[in-house]
Amino acid sequence: MDPVECPKCKEQIPNKAPVCPHCGFKRKRSNRSFYELVALMLFFTLIDALAVLPVRINGLRRHPTPQELPGPTENSVPQPPVPNDQPSQELQARPQSDTPSSSQSDSAVLTNSIGMKLKLIPAGSFLMGSPDSEMGREKDEIQHKVTLTEPFYIGVYEVTQEQYEKVMCKNPLFTELYIKALVGPEKPVASVSWFDAKTFCKKLSKIENREYRLPTEAEWEYACRAGTETPFYWGDSFDEKFAWCAKKFEERSQEVGSFQPNAWGLFDMCGNVSEWCEDWMEDYPVGEQVNPKGPDHRGQFRVIRGGSWASNNPKRGRSAYRSCWGPEGANFDIGFRVVAVPAASQ
Repeated sequence: MDPVECPKCKEQIPNKAPVCPHCGFKRKRSNRSFYELVALMLFFTLIDALAVLPVRINGLRRHPTPQELPGPTENSVPQPPVPNDQPSQELQARPQSDTPSSSQSDSAVLTNSIGMKLKLIPAGSFLMGSPDSEMGREKDEIQHKVTLTEPFYIGVYEVTQEQYEKVMCKNPLFTELYIKALVGPEKPVASVSWFDAKTFCKKLSKIENREYRLPTEAEWEYACRAGTETPFYWGDSFDEKFAWCAKKFEERSQEVGSFQPNAWGLFDMCGNVSEWCEDWMEDYPVGEQVNPKGPDHRGQFRVIRGGSWASNNPKRGRSAYRSCWGPEGANFDIGFRVVAVPAASQ
């Protein structure tokens, strides 16, 4: 290492010498790099804390952080897919049609080119929210009548990681905070922001030549209830046969369709992962509503619905339970399912 000049006697001395061998001058070593390192560590710690900050109106929604979860225990770790900006080559835009797959006996189920099944939900009216007497009720669940005048298709299952990769050419669960137990082609995609979900819908719409979008909050609850008025679509109390909700951290998400569906054949509406909706989060409007789409002004949070494996209380799997998250945020127990607009409605 090159020698340096002693500030006192001007003689050349070794760079790392703490004392000048000529005049005895004691050199002061700068601690600047140490303090800069400490500052950087504090900065990134703050960023990590903000990234998992739970947000909920009328109370905090507690999500575990990846650091709270046990790491993978198996030796084999699959490699993440190579990012690509284009959908898979086999996915080509196709003519629009409401004709179901020839292998489907139920004429109300539509199967698209990436294997996604969607159930036709009829128009109708229902009571949205919960009665004052419902156990575990939140104050923002004011019950009111809602009428949906148009039928719509909604995903029978939450969007899977395999389906997401076919359209987006990446899996958001392959990150530096990689948790192997969350990854699987038939498990629901998670760690997607509201904007990610919207981008997926836009790209899928182009592939399918049909409008795909997120469900409105009213469409989501209407589809979840499937004609019921009880706290859960199967009855008055939580039942693990129907929903994967409020589980231990090591149990994580499950493959879609692993539990019993509701009366309209929809799976995992009350558990597995929470789901993004189209609406901004705000208190319900007063009185009966027709085709509500949430507030027409920009808010701070987007609605998420349904319980998740990481929810800390089964009451969050109730049909009326509401929660929210910043649209740019992503969490490992938030995914989504899509709505397809019938051809006659476009």
